Amino acid sequence: MSKRHSIWSSLFWLSSTDNGLADVLENAFQRYGEFVGRHPTPFVLGPIVFTFLIVFGTTNMHVVDDMRELYTPPGSLSLKEHQLHSRFSTAGNDSASEAFFIGVALNDNGNLMQYNYTTAIDRINDYVLKNLTLNIHGTNVSFDREICSKSVLCRQSNHALGLIIDAYFDPKLRNNKEVNLTYPVANIFGNKIYLGGLFGGVAVHNGRIKEVKLIHLMYNYPTFNDATIIKTFEKALRHYLSSLESTGLQFNSFSSDILKSEISRTTMYALPYFPISIALLTALLLSVLYTADPVTSKPVEGLMGLANSLLAIGAAFGFMSLLNIPFNNTVTVVPFITLALAVDDTFILLAAWQQTNPSLSPERRLGLTLKEAGAAITITVTTDIFSFVIGTFSSTPAISSFCLFTVAAILFDYIFQLTFFCAITVLGGRREAAGRHCLWYWIRPASKSSLLWPKVVLASEGDVQPTSAGSNLQRVNPGQRMLKLLYKAFWTTPGSRWIAMAIYALYLGISFYGTCKIRINLTPGHLLVADSPLNRYVWLAENFVYPQGFVAYVYILNAPDFRNRTQTLRFRNFVAELESSTHAVGSDSTTLWLDDFSTHLEHLGAEDEEFYEYLYDFLKLSSKAHWRSHLRIDEEADKPVRQFYFTTGFRVNEWVLRADMVSQWRSISAKYEELQPVVYDEYNFIADQVLSLKTTTLQEVGVAFCCMFLVCAVFIRKSDLLFWVLWSLFSMDVGVIGLLTLWGLDMDPTTVISILMSIGLTVDFTIHMAYHYYRCPVKQTKPKMLLLFDLAVEWHAVMHRLNSAQADRTKGKECLTLTKGSGTISHKKKFRDFSADDIEAKYIHTLEQQIRILELQNSFLKIELNGKRSASSPQQNSVENQQVFTESNQYDQLKAENLDLKTELAKMKEVNEACKRTLNEEIIHLRKELDDCQPEITSREAELVRLRTAHADSKRQLAQALRTVDLLRRELNEKVKFETETLCKKHKNRQSDVERLTNHLQQLERLAAEESRKHQEDVEKLNELNKRLLELELQVKREHAVAERVTEENAWLIEENAQLQMRLSKTIAETNQDANSAGILASLSEMVRIQENERILRLELLEQQKQLKQEKLKSANLQEQIADLEAAQLTMTEAEDKICQQLEAAEVTSRKLGEDNKRLREEILTFERSMEEQKLVIATKETIIKKMKGQLENAERQAMSLKNQIDQTKQRQRDKFNQLDSISTELKDLTRSLRETKEP
Repeated sequence: MSKRHSIWSSLFWLSSTDNGLADVLENAFQRYGEFVGRHPTPFVLGPIVFTFLIVFGTTNMHVVDDMRELYTPPGSLSLKEHQLHSRFSTAGNDSASEAFFIGVALNDNGNLMQYNYTTAIDRINDYVLKNLTLNIHGTNVSFDREICSKSVLCRQSNHALGLIIDAYFDPKLRNNKEVNLTYPVANIFGNKIYLGGLFGGVAVHNGRIKEVKLIHLMYNYPTFNDATIIKTFEKALRHYLSSLESTGLQFNSFSSDILKSEISRTTMYALPYFPISIALLTALLLSVLYTADPVTSKPVEGLMGLANSLLAIGAAFGFMSLLNIPFNNTVTVVPFITLALAVDDTFILLAAWQQTNPSLSPERRLGLTLKEAGAAITITVTTDIFSFVIGTFSSTPAISSFCLFTVAAILFDYIFQLTFFCAITVLGGRREAAGRHCLWYWIRPASKSSLLWPKVVLASEGDVQPTSAGSNLQRVNPGQRMLKLLYKAFWTTPGSRWIAMAIYALYLGISFYGTCKIRINLTPGHLLVADSPLNRYVWLAENFVYPQGFVAYVYILNAPDFRNRTQTLRFRNFVAELESSTHAVGSDSTTLWLDDFSTHLEHLGAEDEEFYEYLYDFLKLSSKAHWRSHLRIDEEADKPVRQFYFTTGFRVNEWVLRADMVSQWRSISAKYEELQPVVYDEYNFIADQVLSLKTTTLQEVGVAFCCMFLVCAVFIRKSDLLFWVLWSLFSMDVGVIGLLTLWGLDMDPTTVISILMSIGLTVDFTIHMAYHYYRCPVKQTKPKMLLLFDLAVEWHAVMHRLNSAQADRTKGKECLTLTKGSGTISHKKKFRDFSADDIEAKYIHTLEQQIRILELQNSFLKIELNGKRSASSPQQNSVENQQVFTESNQYDQLKAENLDLKTELAKMKEVNEACKRTLNEEIIHLRKELDDCQPEITSREAELVRLRTAHADSKRQLAQALRTVDLLRRELNEKVKFETETLCKKHKNRQSDVERLTNHLQQLERLAAEESRKHQEDVEKLNELNKRLLELELQVKREHAVAERVTEENAWLIEENAQLQMRLSKTIAETNQDANSAGILASLSEMVRIQENERILRLELLEQQKQLKQEKLKSANLQEQIADLEAAQLTMTEAEDKICQQLEAAEVTSRKLGEDNKRLREEILTFERSMEEQKLVIATKETIIKKMKGQLENAERQAMSLKNQIDQTKQRQRDKFNQLDSISTELKDLTRSLRETKEP
């Protein structure tokens, strides 16, 4: 008989082995949960008070939005290069510098090389460098004198623009053979000008510039470590540019400060999505946690889980701010991650709570809940923390800050889950034990699970028991139930595994393909929102500037001794390697003072030892003075030139190529380390990030995998299961990288954050499944899998109940006794509230199954015995007879067992009769209760009629009050209209005077604007004349230098002629009369030739002097014109003074009108106060009406409450009658089935 019992007891295999750390954690969590359950109040109030206090730490929040600081590894070369560039450009005064870029283009990207456009841009550049005024700390400061003059690069900002414009539009210069407007290097009178970075989108024709789509202005100015200068300068410049929109030009500004502002906008863009996420999660929680049973539903607990995550977010941000951890735009993702993790843990805890026995105390249930879910949550939190802690060691500060904030949020969420949320769950359990509604606490609904689906609890297992199938169906909403059914149907369908494997293989193939295509890239555009105005500038720079050429600064910190040809040649080789590198424009783009000075030395024929003596004279020349800003000279040193810089051109088509370009710069510089060269570009820090990103990412991912392996290995001690956990983690990470690549995203810090998140968050799903699979006691694979997905709950409950029935039948020492109540049966020991129909149905079904099995075995034995008899030989009959005798004995035993089962059926029939008697007594009792309730129902119906009458009276009073309010409003409107018309008539004349004076003032303003415009035009003409005068002076100086050189040569020739004459006279005196006449004739012819040359040189000198006189006459004429313009300007100033006097008179008149208007406003205010008093009277009456409405609504609510109570009472009576009818029907069916079973 024990063999037959093992058929049913082997449906589940309960593991009792020790699992090490997991068992220790489970026991610890159970004891902790019971402690929280006994004292929930401190665990609710403690986290709230702690968060309220620590959230004030956000007042100390330090925001970092500098792209260079966020995305540059600490200690990288680009930071040192930027500091060196700032110090060198500000003449070594240790002041920081900033660059402001203006990309000027047309809306249709048309040609800018038109006179009106180029002159407007040139005027803008002159205004910025000469006339721009800044208001710093309440004081007006000249940008030119106070700021720009302190920087070498600022004074030279866009110096080539004016030269190119004059050479392009002046016909004389344009046709001059010494003026070549080629691109990217132009040549003007022997001076090479590199146009890369200044002009973009250039089209050439026959080697000359034909079209320019972008003019790129750059201002590199000192900031003196004062952020106010940066903000004031950029604000003033943007305000000035906004006033020039009518010129048809499009101004696209860019600077580090503007980029900071746009990055901050990214943070603001993410904030509106946070409430949306909360709303969506709220809807999800309510839809999943609100089931058909209003008592066991957990919507409020789910919302408290959401509140738990909000507390964790606030505490994390406050705590990080107190530690002075910088905040950046990537940290805005942290609240979304915390919400997701918190809701996940909320579902896990509530699911474990629902699997506990509802008849246990709440503290006991919480202990069992944490025993079931605490270890799983701890594992996932540990994996999440490990993955993000690894990210805190990233070389990118933005990633490090993000990971620190995330770790803090996860830790606080874990702590609050085990304190705040567990205490909330216990309070919900007390509500559930009291039978209160999940939303309306004051309501005690009849629990459907307790009425329709009685629970069965095993005597040997009183802690965690599965409820009946129906009870679990009541606890699950329809959508979730349908999902379970569909999932179960899929996995039980033949071929489902092959379909899943095919989809998984396709996913892996696509992911690996995308991973192979990934490339490392970082651009400013990745950090901007879609509608950012900087996107236009970035697009122009990427398409017009960087592909055609930009300027890089090369600083030599240890200059060679140029008197040493070996060192000079070494420096020349360094320059040649830079000019021939992959992305270089070439030698024509290099602007180096040494090239110009070397030409000067060759002309003078100086020796190497005289290098520095001639250098001082060279720098004193007016045409060469601009080179002095490129040098750092110490005249007292043996090697005066200590440091210097030069520029050269490069071009790149993509941002990612900058890394290769910067790597080449640094490798070339490393070969010439004795020069200590540094090649600087504004975006070198991007190259540093790209160069370190790949190595850093691989290291972080590798360490993260190792940490995940260690954590999983501690809790999951099965090698095959551990392998599949790590494989799923690897495949999910590959999917993240591959799919992001196929969606067009590159590898940048944002992608690295996504990878770290995928490592930490995706492992949650796998580790949950693997841990529960490892701990699950079920042996069969498919039931085990369905149980893990919470899809086999119904089957699981049925199997447990069959086991319980089987265990009850085998324990013959225990007996069943009847108890009073709604037809329940209980053991004398620890059995509680067994339902009669449930016990009988399942027990009888079990007995019938065993009887059927015995009959089948008996038939099988008979068939086998007959077959053996017919097939056996006479010699084997004795052995077979013995076997038949044995089998016959077994058959007799089975028959005896069958009789025992029938005896037990008879006993069950007696129990059935006892249940019938008990049910009849309960029916009589319920009918008596219904009769007792009838008078109360009648009285409540009468009270409802009285309330309806009171409701009608209140409606009539309300209508009368509304009519009174309308009447008062009409009277008030008429009075307001009359008073308004009176005021309008009274002040009509004054308004006409105001209008007349206003018109006169506008005319004066227009006149002043016209005079100002004329004055501005005169000033522009004066500036043009000054510019022309400066050019003429330069030309005169140049010609004067040529004349001096010719005079020096003439004097030298005259001196040489005199020497020749003296030599000739000596020759004639020393020789005799018989000298060779041919030699004398040669000397005479040479002397004649020299005299002719002297005459020609004198003529040229006279011609140069005539031209000089003409230029002086022109200069005098220009000065006279300037004097005339100054006189005209003086006249304009006097006219402006007169206009100002007229404006002052108009202001006096306007002040008088203002006083009159003030008096009128006081009268209007008096009238408005009287109106307000009348409105207060009306408001008082409306308040009385609202009170009456409230009384009416209270009466209606009372009526509705009484009606609902009556309906509920009737419904309860109907439900009881229906239940009794169904029980009676089941008893009849059971009696009939017992009778049919007994008849054979």
